[in-house]
This record gives sequence, C-alpha cells and structure tokens, in this order.
Amino acid sequence: MNVAQRVHLTSGGRYPVLRMIAILYLLLGVVSVIAGIVGILWILARAPYPAMDRVILAAGAGVVAFFSCVLMLSAAEIVKLFVDLEHNTRLAAMTRPMYPAASAETPAPAHTNRISVLEEETAEAALIRGH
Repeated sequence: MNVAQRVHLTSGGRYPVLRMIAILYLLLGVVSVIAGIVGILWILARAPYPAMDRVILAAGAGVVAFFSCVLMLSAAEIVKLFVDLEHNTRLAAMTRPMYPAASAETPAPAHTNRISVLEEETAEAALIRGH
C-alpha cells in the first residue's frame, strides 16, 4: 500500500460527510427513542387529560417514537449502503482484468464472471459449487 492510499484510508476514506450524516441519523434515532420514552412518561403522569385519554395519547407517542426511530435508522443504513456501493464498485473496476480489443489475430477472451475467479478454498465458492 503506497503512501497516498494509506493517507486516504486514515483520513476517513471517500465521502466523510456522508459517513458523518449516517452517524447523525443513528444519533437522531437514539434521541427519538429517548424523547418518546420521556413523552410517554410525561403523558401518563402529568398530562391534563382524563386517565383513558392519557393512555391513548401515550400509546400514540410510543408509536410515533418507534416509527421515527425506524426511519432514522433506515436512513442511516441507506447512506451507508450507497457509500459501500461506491466503494465496492471502485474496487471492482480497479481489479477487473483489462483485455486488449479482439482483432483478427487474437480472438476475444472467454467471458469471465465472479464464480470463475473464486478460489476453491473460499466458503462462498464451496457453497456455490455445492461442496
């Protein structure tokens, strides 16, 4: 690994702002759960409504907190998915063997795919080949 690659990896890789946004979404998911619990407790203990209305409002606050947490966590995962997709696409493009264009003297190379380049000892190759 050369110096430029090492600096790139230690600096947070590509798209550090997107990674920060994913972390913020994770934190917002935790905050929404905590706010939901505090809201439920306040509604049950101090809300100026009759008891049955407080239970219904507390249930509604719990549902809102749950769905807001799920939405925040899924947004964080989507951001991480796109960052990983870019990283894997870049690695695949860099490691893809380059073949010269086929001419009359040299035939086109055989089509290679992911299964053909798997080594025998990998677990994935064993699963795909049925061993």
